Amino acid sequence: MECSISIHELAGIYKGTEDDIKRRILNQMGREALLLQSSDWPFIMKTGTVVQYAEKRVRVHTNLFLELKEMLLSGNVNEDRLKHI
Repeated sequence: MECSISIHELAGIYKGTEDDIKRRILNQMGREALLLQSSDWPFIMKTGTVVQYAEKRVRVHTNLFLELKEMLLSGNVNEDRLKHI
């Protein structure tokens, strides 16, 4: 839920930005948020099938989202890392 609120707020703040790096970060943050929300991770965890994998994917996408948010807000952008993500 926090990711959804964050991306919504940040998209409003940076709406219309001409900065390509900021747009790339915001776009990837949106992808990470969608991967968290639109997948079956909670269902997989509830049913007990491949729980460790589902937990790992939730952690990975959450951590990537937070890493990107930090890059955006701090201005300390690692372009190689951004490209890798």
